[in-house]
Amino acid sequence: MEHHLVLPRSQTRIRGLPTPMIITTWNVRGLKQPLKQKELKLFLHKHKIDVIGCLETKIKEHKAQGILTKVAMGWNHCCNYPMAYNGRIWLLWKSSIQLQVLSITEQLIHCKVEDNNNFNAFLIVIYAKNDAQQRQTLWADLIQLDNSVQGAWLLSGDFNTLLSSGDRLGFMVLPAETQEFRDCIDTLQLTPLNSKGWHFTFCNKQQAGDRVYSKIDWAFGNLQWLNSYSQVEADFLNPGMSDHTPILIQYLPQTHTHPKPFKLFSTVMEHPDFTNILDTVWGKNIVGTKMFKLWMKSKMLKEGLKGLNHYLASYSQKLQQARQNREIIQAALHTQPLNQHLIDQEKETLLEIAKWKVTDEEILAAIKGMPPAKSLDIDGYPIEFFTRNWEVVKVDVLSAVKEFFKTGKLLKAFSGTSVTLIPKIPNPSLVKDYRPIDCCTTFYKMITKVLTNRIKTVIVTIIGPSQSAFMEGRSITDNIIFSHELFKWYNRKRLSPRCVMKLDLRKAYDAIECCFLKIMMAELGFPYKFIIWIIECISSISYSLVLNEGLEKPVPRKRGIKQGDPMSPYLFVIVMEYLQRELDLLVTNKPFKFHPR
Repeated sequence: MEHHLVLPRSQTRIRGLPTPMIITTWNVRGLKQPLKQKELKLFLHKHKIDVIGCLETKIKEHKAQGILTKVAMGWNHCCNYPMAYNGRIWLLWKSSIQLQVLSITEQLIHCKVEDNNNFNAFLIVIYAKNDAQQRQTLWADLIQLDNSVQGAWLLSGDFNTLLSSGDRLGFMVLPAETQEFRDCIDTLQLTPLNSKGWHFTFCNKQQAGDRVYSKIDWAFGNLQWLNSYSQVEADFLNPGMSDHTPILIQYLPQTHTHPKPFKLFSTVMEHPDFTNILDTVWGKNIVGTKMFKLWMKSKMLKEGLKGLNHYLASYSQKLQQARQNREIIQAALHTQPLNQHLIDQEKETLLEIAKWKVTDEEILAAIKGMPPAKSLDIDGYPIEFFTRNWEVVKVDVLSAVKEFFKTGKLLKAFSGTSVTLIPKIPNPSLVKDYRPIDCCTTFYKMITKVLTNRIKTVIVTIIGPSQSAFMEGRSITDNIIFSHELFKWYNRKRLSPRCVMKLDLRKAYDAIECCFLKIMMAELGFPYKFIIWIIECISSISYSLVLNEGLEKPVPRKRGIKQGDPMSPYLFVIVMEYLQRELDLLVTNKPFKFHPR
């Protein structure tokens, strides 16, 4: 019986079309076992690999040639045995590939790779040491090599370290772990390749309670790489026989002759270098007609921004990655529901997902969730106007709301608020005898309702159990019943010394400072962009007092949050969490004791 190997559609090579260049790095975690050798051979054949960096082979030098012949017969190879015991790095390539080894160290092999389809790039295969101090030698070597590289540069392999706190699941990431790696990447001006497949590239394969996932395998490119091979992605495949995922990088020559049109992604305009590039281009003196000047500046700006376009990953890719992380974390929480580290990571992931995308459905759900207006707002349009005439106004409303979430700026006309004074007592004579009622514009409420719905999804996991007001699943009456239980035995004789304090917050909403709210939200882990949206909403407000049915001149807001804003109760709870956590810290004060049960 004949057996035919069916290749995946994406890997099948069709006669007449250019063949792809496929580069892979993989920490195989030992090749002594015949089964692993066979699996690696099948992997090379299945994915049509041209160049592979095998890491942590654990093969002694005198046995290497025999295993190399079994795995990749007819291939060229280079190993770093002179620099590392047991050959930490094997570099293998097909005879059809032009590969020149430039330098070898204990933690890297540097080479130049070319083929017959115009692929021409420098490649570094990396297997970094586990020890942070020993990795300093690697960072220094990379910085030194950077001075000699003139062209596209690809770095791939096992770096044995993390870039951010979200790169490990199951064990806390300390800032010191990521700092030196970040500094090196920033110095070299490298960018992670757009990726797909697995986010976490290493798993320790332990039981659920001790299992750890990490992203320590990386693929980076310099600016020249991004300009020449922007379409190339790093595909993190299933780990197979190893506890590391292989990184597959495939370059397929473009067969069409049509130039790829320039697209300016909105994320690029948030990059700190964007304004400098724009000012430089727009400041140039161009001779010609006004339309010619505008055309030339636009054209020059495209060239300056191409690098930034490739530098920043798309929103959809980051959203997909965050969702994948959420699935892994929540699967782990299923078996470890009380693991605090997993709970913290779930909070971070949920916030990460929330910050990336505002959809039409989300906006419409917010609008439908707004209660009917009891009185007309300052703009004169009740929410019923928008809901009953939705088919007519929806395009403009959706576009305007999305514009706020893209730019982070709110038109001043929409941030105006009317203040109506309602007497608290008969014959009021002082300002404190009136209760101010704020009436926001309906459009402002649409935006803050979207923000409120997002806050509600995570607020219960962030705020301590002592706060019950506005918390879904909690009841404020629980605290009332609890207080009655505390006072129940106060009339008993021979009761131990104890006290209860009742705090009455006077004009609580009016006392909130914007800067303090911003710090609190940052400390609780809210995304920076989300905080900017919140601060823009509450800081751009102006108030107009309603007197004799007329509006007085607007007065800019100095501090405080609005009574009629749907997100104000949640912002107040966030601010009060500081007091709650300060009280929790009293347990470390020896003279302090909690109230007896």
